[in-house]
Amino acid sequence: MSHTPLETCRRLADDVERHAGVLGLEWEDHAAVLRMCEDFRRSCEEVAGNRGIDHVTIAFTGPKNSGKTRLLSLFVEGEDARRRLRVGYGRSDATEKVTWIGPRPPGDLREDCEAHILCSEEDLVDLGFPYTLVDVPGLNEADERRSDAAVRALDSSLVKVLVTARRELEDKALAHYLARADGSLILPVINFVRAEVPQEDLDEFQAMLRESLPHSEVRPPVLVGDAAIGGDDGQTKGGDESILPDDVERLRRAIRDAAGPRRLRDLPQARLNRKYRRFKDDVGRFMGERLPASRRALDALRETEEGLPGETLGHLLGSDRALRAGVRQRLRATLLQRTPYVFFPWRAFLALANLLHGAVERIPFALMGSIPAWVSGAFTAARNVKDARDFSRGVEGGVRGYVEGAVREKILPKVRDLEFVLNRELRSGGEEIPAAAGDLQVKISGLDNLQARSSEIFHSAVDRWAPSRAAATLTGLAGFLIFWGLFAWPVYGLYLDFFDAVRALWTDHSGASGSFPSAPFGMLGTSLLLALLPMGFFMLASVSLLVRPRRVTACLEQIRGGHSETVADLVRAGLLTIEVEQPRIDACLFLLKLAPQEGEGNRSDHTDSPKA
Repeated sequence: MSHTPLETCRRLADDVERHAGVLGLEWEDHAAVLRMCEDFRRSCEEVAGNRGIDHVTIAFTGPKNSGKTRLLSLFVEGEDARRRLRVGYGRSDATEKVTWIGPRPPGDLREDCEAHILCSEEDLVDLGFPYTLVDVPGLNEADERRSDAAVRALDSSLVKVLVTARRELEDKALAHYLARADGSLILPVINFVRAEVPQEDLDEFQAMLRESLPHSEVRPPVLVGDAAIGGDDGQTKGGDESILPDDVERLRRAIRDAAGPRRLRDLPQARLNRKYRRFKDDVGRFMGERLPASRRALDALRETEEGLPGETLGHLLGSDRALRAGVRQRLRATLLQRTPYVFFPWRAFLALANLLHGAVERIPFALMGSIPAWVSGAFTAARNVKDARDFSRGVEGGVRGYVEGAVREKILPKVRDLEFVLNRELRSGGEEIPAAAGDLQVKISGLDNLQARSSEIFHSAVDRWAPSRAAATLTGLAGFLIFWGLFAWPVYGLYLDFFDAVRALWTDHSGASGSFPSAPFGMLGTSLLLALLPMGFFMLASVSLLVRPRRVTACLEQIRGGHSETVADLVRAGLLTIEVEQPRIDACLFLLKLAPQEGEGNRSDHTDSPKA
């Protein structure tokens, strides 16, 4: 068997001890937790090492006077060993000590409550594999010392033969007694059968054992009759000679089939799996009973912590006002990007309008030479550039600091509540254990993934709701035609006058230079202003139409919806988590969460057990 499951169990015990030490060595229940860890280690080592016995151990157990030793003797052929067995049947010489029958005793035999009967492999009935028999005192043993030894022997034995009488089939104490040995191979044997037992009773008995021992392999019951029964109390008049040969063979075959080497290779693993889970449950329940107020405060902290990703990261995009302004700016920027460069000066003034958003009405005054308009426009342009840069940084990344601050603000009150009740329940000698809120650390995982997906959602929404390339081209063409339709005529007239003057100069050698156009710049400036005004009004109308509030709202809703859905998906998949770390809180959380939470049942038996 691999030592990995055993090492995993040892690591669990070490972790429990370490976290219990973090809560405080002066804590009054600290010693009790250490004892639980030590018992768990010893028990796991005994199961993994089979108490030093290198082959199968088969324990016969059951109530007193159920005939355990009589059935066990059917597997012993050596006369000396058979004489030393105490077949009681209610007499004073019934089995009192845990008796090991085999070639060698366990490594840590306790002589006050355990005994060993030397019996070579040749003196045991051949089952096809080497084995050692264990005769365990009755489960209703009153002596505490012998009862503890019996529990320990059952715990380490790989196969349990549960012997009971017909009248005790409904006694649930049988399963309760074997509860600590859950994860074993259980072979029920119904002894002293005088008459036929209904199959329904056998099925109910087997179902009761399987329900009480869910991690054990419960084999079908074996019936053993007795022709020498003298009364209803189940006592017999003879020894094993009163057992019918067919019953003897049936019992031996049942053990041989159930306890084959191939099947037993997995039994220690199953036992360690169950011990691992049971130890976690015991420690978790023990801590929950000792720290009830801390458990409630911890549950409140965990509930707040579980809601942090959706609550904090869901509002990561900021307020509607800021996001709306950023979306509107991106839609206008996309309109500018999709406008062809040939549409001059439409594209240039569209860029200027984007830059001076919020101060567009000052453009005409600036064109007329107003110094305050120029200054105000410059300040507005600088502010818009800064806002655009900050918004881009928020969309693309750089939000970890904001998230950590928001998490601290929401989680700190719960942390202080937990520290208060934890200090109150752990205080020793009237002294409060100092709080350690300063050690609080916020650990965020999956934030980069969220940022990348949110950026994709943002760009996808902007691409969908921004003016199309065709709309940008058509409005650009219209603005281009408006401007040049008004500005081209004065230019055309100037060029006509210029070429007429040149022609007159070449044809009239008298040098009539006075025929060239006079004051052209004033005319061009006036014409430029007259052309820009209608183009500007058309620009305001077209941009207002293409980036209208309804389109901005739709884009904003898509971004927020996609972001919230992404956060929910990442949280559900466990790819986006926010954890609060602080040594004493972590120790408390580790110890209290060992017990299965409400609604979990035994699910964790298969998810966190040690693996080979």
